[in-house]
Amino acid sequence: MSKKCEGCQLKGPSFGLPAEGKARWCGGCAKAHAGAVNIWHKKCEGCGLKRPNYGLLSEGKRRRWCSGCA
Repeated sequence: MSKKCEGCQLKGPSFGLPAEGKARWCGGCAKAHAGAVNIWHKKCEGCGLKRPNYGLLSEGKRRRWCSGCA
């Protein structure tokens, strides 16, 4: 079985506390915990707002920037 949210036990967790570095809650349950951030999905290195889909093959990092920042 996959790990489930510690709050609702229904969805997969993707939010947690930055100091722990561990995903503990789903998006809905994370609202009740101050300081919870999306641990599972990385953000664009340029704007820090969107999920990245572009990168440099030469560096081996496939996802660093969103389409607007690439």
